[in-house]
Amino acid sequence: NLHEYTFDSHDETMTYALSIPFVATMVFAASMRYPDAPGTTFNKHLSTAKGVLSEDDFLLSEILFSPYTADKIDQVIAQMSRLKGIIEKKDSKEMKDYLTELRKNIFG
Repeated sequence: NLHEYTFDSHDETMTYALSIPFVATMVFAASMRYPDAPGTTFNKHLSTAKGVLSEDDFLLSEILFSPYTADKIDQVIAQMSRLKGIIEKKDSKEMKDYLTELRKNIFG
C-alpha cells in the first residue's frame, strides 16, 4: 500500500501504530515475573515482548520520544482506569458493554 502523509501526520500515525503497542508491551514486561505462566495467551504476549525488547534501544527511544506519545499514554491510562473501575465494581453489564466496544474497535 502507498500512503501520502505530511511529516506531522506521519509522526502521528507512527505514534499510533508503534508507541501504543510498545507501551502496552513494556507495561506487560514490567508487570510480569519470569519464567512463565501456563497458557497460549501469556506465551503469545511474552513472544511479542521479547520481539519488541530485542529492538535497538535508540530505535525504541526515538519511537517513544515522538511528540504524540505522551498523549497516547494518557489515553491508555484512562482506559486502564476505566477497566479497573469495572473490575472493582464487578459490573457484568458494564463489562459486557466495554467488551462490545472493544470488539467494535478491532473488528469494525
